[in-house]
Amino acid sequence: KERKAFGTEICNHQAIAFKLADMYTDIEAARHLVMKAAWDK
Repeated sequence: KERKAFGTEICNHQAIAFKLADMYTDIEAARHLVMKAAWDK
């Protein structure tokens, strides 16, 4: 918790990385859902 990179603690960067990973997963799931709906139609 004491180590800093670019003026902020490393843990803050990790939290952002986890949020981005979750957002990417949601976007990919939605994309696949749309593709399946289009394919079934």
